[in-house]
Amino acid sequence: MTEEKRAWDDRQETEEKSAGGRRITEEKRAADIEKKRRREKETVGSMIEIYCHGVHRTKRGTLCDACRKLRDYADLRTEKCPFMETKTFCSACKVHCYSKEMQNEIRRVMRYAGPRMLFVHPALALRHVKVTLENKRKASRETEGLSKEQI
Repeated sequence: MTEEKRAWDDRQETEEKSAGGRRITEEKRAADIEKKRRREKETVGSMIEIYCHGVHRTKRGTLCDACRKLRDYADLRTEKCPFMETKTFCSACKVHCYSKEMQNEIRRVMRYAGPRMLFVHPALALRHVKVTLENKRKASRETEGLSKEQI
């Protein structure tokens, strides 16, 4: 085998590995986004269940028609969200895709269910607090970086 042929084969192998690495990375990123969507749907769904049970007096695990519509709407918005990879929660998003009516409704649900999540779904509540704190730290670091650059 000539030196040129060996170099060509090495280069091809390297390109195949890097292409495969990109494919794995893209697949992992897609899987991470799907996992994030699933978690967000689970969290919002749990909060709507808590709200419906407490305010509308439904049995645990069931939803009234209004709350079912809200959950379906929230699931659809989560499914269609183009910012899922980078955002944490809808409240922190720069683009609010909820209609004003649904935005007010989900806000009401979260105000009611948020404090109760710790008792009903402690793992979901703690994960939510963790992500919120991480996001605040990240935002403050970015703000500090901007102010240092401006000086």
